[in-house]
Amino acid sequence: MANIDEYLSPKQVSEIFNLSISFLSKLRNEKQGEDAFLPYFKHGKKVLYRLSDLNAWFEKNIKKGASNVCKQ
Repeated sequence: MANIDEYLSPKQVSEIFNLSISFLSKLRNEKQGEDAFLPYFKHGKKVLYRLSDLNAWFEKNIKKGASNVCKQ
């Protein structure tokens, strides 16, 4: 059986993680270190995030002590 994951819009991610949509865009597009891009993909013109990717990305960056990553 396939592993079904939840896909989220930028608005949903901003509400869950309490981050502005513009900050999410910045994290998507600015490299701040090795593997620092916020993982996302596009479906047509829509930007989508996979919840498991976001959780892994935040966990990895928090563990690195990258406090500047989460500043808005």
